[in-house]
Amino acid sequence: MQTDTGDRAAMTLVGSDGGTTGVTIPIPSGNYVTSDGAGNLLFTGAHGVYDAQPGGLDRITTGAVVAVGPTRWLTVECDHQRCENVAVDRASRVRHILSGRVHDMTTPAGVVSPDGSTAAVMERNPGEHATLHLLYLQAGSEHRLPVSIDEGAFNSQTMAWAPDGRRLFVAGRSGSCSSSTSTRNASNTSASGFRRLPR
Repeated sequence: MQTDTGDRAAMTLVGSDGGTTGVTIPIPSGNYVTSDGAGNLLFTGAHGVYDAQPGGLDRITTGAVVAVGPTRWLTVECDHQRCENVAVDRASRVRHILSGRVHDMTTPAGVVSPDGSTAAVMERNPGEHATLHLLYLQAGSEHRLPVSIDEGAFNSQTMAWAPDGRRLFVAGRSGSCSSSTSTRNASNTSASGFRRLPR
């Protein structure tokens, strides 16, 4: 929870009992803060996006983080000539440039599967509802899922992968919840079984 504002802004870790744990992470004022996909925080600051942990700050990218997860981040990084999708390993910080279309850097962050193989990201479609796409982080290929997303409610907290990474759960328009079985074989980039779950 955020415990202060302005120059003294900080996030304090709260335990399952609702009490504070004593772990506090200072957050520079005026920065956008979100989950890093593994229990810490990301914030956009001067010169990039940073992973904020109790031990300090670590810059992930000079670009934008478009999906977060426990083992990888999906970023978009640009130089003076072009932009590229880049998968970043959380532990080693090894970067893997992906082929394919570059994703929108202005959408809220999506989610990376627990094994780091697939990212679910939102795509804006002029004149239509936003849609959900799976991006396969080894091959760089992608697949559009048959679900409309409420763009105003989309973020990494409205989607969750099952622990084995075989199902993606999505809070869709008007509070509906859907799940999809994903296939992460690079030669068979498909998603099947997307269905609305009962309320």
